[in-house]
Amino acid sequence: TGGHSVTFGGNPVTVDTTAGASTLVEVWPGGSVTYPGGHTLDPVTFGADPSGVGESSSAFQQAMDRAIAGPITIKPTPGTYRVRNLRVRANTTLDLSGVTLVYGGTHGTTGPVETVPTIIWSGQAGGDREDGIAILGGTLVGGRPAGVFAEVSGPTSDDTIYLWRANAPRIVGVTIRDAGQDAVTFDDCSGGVVDRCTIIDSGDAGVDLRSGGGYTITSSTFQRVRDAVAAKPNVTDVLIADCVMSTFAAAIVAHGRSWAIQRNRITAASTPDLLLGSTASAIR
Repeated sequence: TGGHSVTFGGNPVTVDTTAGASTLVEVWPGGSVTYPGGHTLDPVTFGADPSGVGESSSAFQQAMDRAIAGPITIKPTPGTYRVRNLRVRANTTLDLSGVTLVYGGTHGTTGPVETVPTIIWSGQAGGDREDGIAILGGTLVGGRPAGVFAEVSGPTSDDTIYLWRANAPRIVGVTIRDAGQDAVTFDDCSGGVVDRCTIIDSGDAGVDLRSGGGYTITSSTFQRVRDAVAAKPNVTDVLIADCVMSTFAAAIVAHGRSWAIQRNRITAASTPDLLLGSTASAIR
């Protein structure tokens, strides 16, 4: 669909490079097509609605599935998009600068581990771990009802970003609001970065570390979340540094070897439904 340089046997193939145009190229025998590195796609060209009125999940997923053929950057037209259960694949950068993704609609299936809907998820059972996943900038708005800070369960709940079996995924400069459960979940990842993010009004953890290790949470702000960072047993090699946390349960729940918790500011939060957090430990 437009913009590709195609060669076969070292010779150029004539392709209509008009955005949205298509050229049929038969690769025989048994060949394959690989997109060049650095290819950038806008889901609007696939039918995404930047007004936020119509559901844009299918259009986003069509663009994101192009990563099967090679590294891509997804850079939507600035606007608001209503999406649900977007599967991000290896070698994908989501550049969400100027973009708001709002949880909603009926698209897709949940991830293979938890049956909680998401805005964005990754992971595959079996096969290689997935490299090169990055989510940069933008705002993600979950499905938590306004003013309700108890953990929400059921089909209206969401883990806003759920990354499973990824190698060193990066979430940088993202604002996440109103997560029904966890704003960010790392599950069986080898490394993972949350840097310069803002997480506001989460019904559960800001960052949930379910398994794996090598995680870094730095220079981020957590406002009115149950826990800023919570770990399941035996998560190893974690750095939490230079964060500001306002929580109504334990700010940090640590379990495993080689944790470093440095230069963080922790205060207790008050919430409209009186989950005050005043009796919870700052670090457990």
